[in-house]
Amino acid sequence: MNCCVRNCSAILLLILGMVTTINCSSHVNCQESRGNAISNRQDELHCCNETFNSFSKNWHNEADYLTETLQSLKDWSCPQYNAECSKPTFNFNDFTALVYHRSCNRTLFESRCLDSLMRASSARGVSGSIWSNLLRDLRTFQLSQDELRDPCIQVALYDAAVQERGKYGYYHEMKRVFIPFCKFIWCGLDAENIHDHSISAWLCIPTFCRTNIIISIVVCSILSIWNVVANSIVLVVFFKQKRYTSSAGIYKLSIALADIMVG
Repeated sequence: MNCCVRNCSAILLLILGMVTTINCSSHVNCQESRGNAISNRQDELHCCNETFNSFSKNWHNEADYLTETLQSLKDWSCPQYNAECSKPTFNFNDFTALVYHRSCNRTLFESRCLDSLMRASSARGVSGSIWSNLLRDLRTFQLSQDELRDPCIQVALYDAAVQERGKYGYYHEMKRVFIPFCKFIWCGLDAENIHDHSISAWLCIPTFCRTNIIISIVVCSILSIWNVVANSIVLVVFFKQKRYTSSAGIYKLSIALADIMVG
């Protein structure tokens, strides 16, 4: 009898333990928790893993931003944040390098980009070297296309957006990772400049890459025109020569039509 009681008690304790574990499981919405403190450390680590894993799988998508991902990992004191600062995984160009510097080594970021901000200010008759003031002024300037191409200006605009408006939703990254003859294109600008200048990823493509793209388009266009002209001549000859009405002639006709449609 005592043995049965002990067994039943053990089973009851096991069930209670399982219920307690289930009640303590994480139900936090990590997307909605960005920019906010998460009181439960287990929930925080859950969001760390979810955020980093999601970005690792989808980093090439337009909607996934390195700036926001690093900011979230930093806010939640994630172990992935320290690992990324030590050995950046997504450091593909000058823009991403500066994004890492801003998050992981702010002193280095400001020292590298201070001159760019001071040049933009001095060109408009504004002097100063205090970073926060330069950021405030930067958001009020009508920046030129050349200035917007500067990776320092791009990342500083994110810094300015965070300072004045918030960490999320006011800055957008643009990526093109599958353009022939080009390295990864990755840049970013605040929402106001994108809207005011109708900016696309073309702004961020280096000059040599633009040249390669334009040459490729021109060559392909010439070849396409030549293909259409040559096959049009074939069709004209076909319709003028009745002897081409055989099965072999019809086959040649179909090839010529297909070439025109493709070319």
